[in-house]
Amino acid sequence: MIFNWKGGGVLTITPIDVSVLKQFDKLDKKDREEAVRPYTDPVDQIVVIPGWNEVSDEIWDLCRPHITSKIDSGKIEELAREEEIPVLGEDGKPLLNEEGKPKKEKKFVGVTVSDFKNRQGANFGPSRLVEIIRGCNSIATLTKWLDEDARDEIRTEIKKQIDKLNAPPVVTE
Repeated sequence: MIFNWKGGGVLTITPIDVSVLKQFDKLDKKDREEAVRPYTDPVDQIVVIPGWNEVSDEIWDLCRPHITSKIDSGKIEELAREEEIPVLGEDGKPLLNEEGKPKKEKKFVGVTVSDFKNRQGANFGPSRLVEIIRGCNSIATLTKWLDEDARDEIRTEIKKQIDKLNAPPVVTE
């Protein structure tokens, strides 16, 4: 999921499964500590800096319920595309509709750099990707994108942004 943090300063999000929190009141103190232990390691926290960022859809799905107010207020802009995915039963197999075809549901899926390769238009065309690259302030994210994209013009933009971020600050007096 590529998203833009428009707020001031760094945002730290701990990806905790909401279902764990719903059971929290029913647990004693020791069980509460055990329930959240997998999520309390600082390595597992998502540190978001102003500008465009990227995390896996799996992590985003855990983080999103905790930041809906920031999304609703426009401080976080998500890039997602609508996709039809099969509805799975408890056994993990696709459920069938009345016609015997797999049931499908629409779901929003996070956009990645690869989604900009063969698409056109304002949301997913190469010019939009260039805007996103220029608005990304994370060298780690830019380096990841550099590894994922083979187009010369996109790689050039990513390298320019990395150079800009690595440049010493300009001091004016």
